[in-house]
Amino acid sequence: MSSKKIIKGCIAVILCAGLLSACAENGRMPGFEIDTGRPSVTAHAGAMLTLPNKPYSVRKSVRAGADIVEIDVTFRPDGTPVMKHASSPGKRGGAMLYKGFAEVAKSGTCRINLDLKSSANLPEVERLAREYGLSERVFFTGVGEEWAVKARAETDIPYYLNVVVDERRRDDPGYARELAEKIMSLGAIGLNCEYTGISKTLVDTMRENGLLVSAWTVNGRGDMQAMLDAGVDNITTRRPAALMRMMAQG
Repeated sequence: MSSKKIIKGCIAVILCAGLLSACAENGRMPGFEIDTGRPSVTAHAGAMLTLPNKPYSVRKSVRAGADIVEIDVTFRPDGTPVMKHASSPGKRGGAMLYKGFAEVAKSGTCRINLDLKSSANLPEVERLAREYGLSERVFFTGVGEEWAVKARAETDIPYYLNVVVDERRRDDPGYARELAEKIMSLGAIGLNCEYTGISKTLVDTMRENGLLVSAWTVNGRGDMQAMLDAGVDNITTRRPAALMRMMAQG
């Protein structure tokens, strides 16, 4: 490894450590909280009975008022980023990612959850985000431990760590602390997991460590209420309008 890459990696670790320390003081990751005192609502790819990962689907979610739009991201063999739920889409597979970015850029506030299905060319994703003025409004999910290291080394895009929570231990404070320590050690901004792994203990522990909690994919009214009661920071759903109505009704 070149000395330039080593220096860059060291700087990234130092910056990340400083950011996490600051977050531990205020309980939120700067730029990712919303000001309404409620969880952010993410429209799952293909929300509201649309075809997933199509520009019109992204447009519909933005117009519906979702705080965040989820886009599945993968790469053609030549490294071109596209929207598709596949690790290897083929040379013509998927809609061009920049078309999804163009739809979100029409909104001044909507953010994008870039759900990675491949990590083949992350710098190009970051370049496109800059081109469309979305650098401060994008983040990665679908990130395991290996991809976390790669994302931190190759881009400045924040990322959640995807974790399969042991549901038998989700109310165990010690287990929750172990997860928080792992997430922090990998430089992630928070936990992204299936809603069945969420508990108040888990959410409170993440918050104590300045980490966010994102739950997916929450479609039933009872499950939505359970996530609201647990205090998660984000809820991903195929029914964003229904969730927003529920929250508006209190």
